[in-house]
Amino acid sequence: MPPSDNDPNCTYEGDNSVLSQQTSNILLDIFERTPHAFHLFFVPQSELPFAEVLKGSKIESPLGTFDFLGNFSEIIKSKSQAQTAKDFMNPVHYLAAFDWIVCYRLAEAAQYYKAQLRSGKDEFTARNDSQVYNLRDVAMAYIERLIIFNFVDHIKNNGYDASEIAVLQKLCDLFAVWSLEKQTSILFEGGYIGSVSQSKAIKEAARTLCTLLKDEAIALADIIAPSDHVLHAPIGQSNGEAYKNLYNSMTTTPKALERASFWQDFVEKPVPGSKRSVWAKSSL
Repeated sequence: MPPSDNDPNCTYEGDNSVLSQQTSNILLDIFERTPHAFHLFFVPQSELPFAEVLKGSKIESPLGTFDFLGNFSEIIKSKSQAQTAKDFMNPVHYLAAFDWIVCYRLAEAAQYYKAQLRSGKDEFTARNDSQVYNLRDVAMAYIERLIIFNFVDHIKNNGYDASEIAVLQKLCDLFAVWSLEKQTSILFEGGYIGSVSQSKAIKEAARTLCTLLKDEAIALADIIAPSDHVLHAPIGQSNGEAYKNLYNSMTTTPKALERASFWQDFVEKPVPGSKRSVWAKSSL
């Protein structure tokens, strides 16, 4: 295999790590350059209430993906208005939750990073030591928020018919709720949700959406799956009958039911103590 084909396959995880670091660097840079960050960085948190530290400012980015950070002060002080599973399946509620998650994690990461600098570490070391539980998590939350936001926007603005929208919306809702459920501890930690019933409602929303999508699961998989001819694998065919396909493949393959050409090599066993091998005898 040529190196040009193989080498990229060995670097995907490294690329992902670099991209997540670049994402967190951009977010941290935006946060540092906005007015709401000034007090956060130069006045100890103990001297100002957390909510009052964050002063919102207008932020504009070429693709608009960072613009929501301009409402930082309002977002960070907000609480979830969703109470039931049906509420959490509403794009309005789960998008608001991810806005809050990104803002909260960004504020926490910025404070931790600044504390590393104050301890005497250089900028490079401080950023490295701020990755775990901080900058990396900010990047991943931002990426998930971006995927969900674009998914919702794509469904609304691409001219799908009603039946297609119904399936795509359920798929989008499931990804959003599943992603949100992984952030439950942060939602509690920052006070965005305040009851066990809300946490349970998120899980119930995911279970409900799995049930609603069950009948479309095969069709959704077939959309991105290679054809049976290309895949050429009995257990991976689209009809889902793995054992039947495997049996048919075994019984219809040429010479599958005939003796192997080397069968005598296993029948004529060597004589104990003989220096002449069976392989030598069969070759005569």
